[in-house]
Amino acid sequence: MGVSSSTSTRKRWACRCCRRAFPRRRRGSSRPVPTLPFLALLRSTPRTSCQGTTSVCSAGASTSSWLLSRKCSHGLLREMVPATKSLLSESLVVFGEIGGNDYNFWFFDHTHSRDTAKEYIPDVIARIGAGVQEVINLGAKTVLVPGNFPIGCVPVYLSGNKSYTSTDYDQYGCLKWFNAFSQMHNQLLKQEITKLKSQNPGVRII
Repeated sequence: MGVSSSTSTRKRWACRCCRRAFPRRRRGSSRPVPTLPFLALLRSTPRTSCQGTTSVCSAGASTSSWLLSRKCSHGLLREMVPATKSLLSESLVVFGEIGGNDYNFWFFDHTHSRDTAKEYIPDVIARIGAGVQEVINLGAKTVLVPGNFPIGCVPVYLSGNKSYTSTDYDQYGCLKWFNAFSQMHNQLLKQEITKLKSQNPGVRII
């Protein structure tokens, strides 16, 4: 999602939608530089087919609207997709998995109860639904919306939330609470997908 700018002797990466420029990291430098995803859609040359995949994902992003990564991704989508609406209608749009980063703050900030994360599930689901509807409005006809996986079996959750109570674990050694949380998220997500299907009868939402 970045473009190389030659306005100065030192090359910089510029985000098209928010017009922010980021200096390119020099070799051997440890200074972090944002990695912005590129769209493999060419505006200058018409295309009748497209092979491969295109990503507008940002690592560590969440559903929160204040994130720069979300603003850039959505802005660039609106800028480039209208010219390729027919291409988007023939593509499989994979939307997610999204939502995990919204919950992780409460899972790993042990000064608060992890149960607080449950209060945010409806809002996260609503934002996912709004995002799916947005790509449908841009022309998508087939959208895959993955659910949350059994995070209670993931090593980082197991090591960060150790329990000395044996009943907190299932027969596979996974944390029951976190897997139940994933199921709650997925149940509400299924309801949201059902609603989206009824609102968009010509679209396949998987």
